Amino acid sequence: MASIAQPDRAATPVASVHLGPKTLSAAATALRTLADLLEAGAVPSPPAPPVEEADPLLTVAEASVELRRCAKHVRAQCVTGAIKAMRDGRGWLIRRSALRAYERRRTA
Repeated sequence: MASIAQPDRAATPVASVHLGPKTLSAAATALRTLADLLEAGAVPSPPAPPVEEADPLLTVAEASVELRRCAKHVRAQCVTGAIKAMRDGRGWLIRRSALRAYERRRTA
């Protein structure tokens, strides 16, 4: 079996970065401080994503009740893009704000 030749790594130039003593000292201090905070458990966890309770997702049936139109009409408006909606399997999910925008455009 033939062996594959590997490139000579010693011949490959490596870029070097020179950091001054002040930079290294500041970096070391920052790392020590971070390690102390992690050890003490003082580093806060990332914030939770915002909950959009003010603008819930509605099904076609729920949207049709709010618009006082039949579900078939609402579904057709979703398909044509008149109501901004997203597919959920075979159904549609519609934000309440998208319904309000549709009503404003329709009555204007």
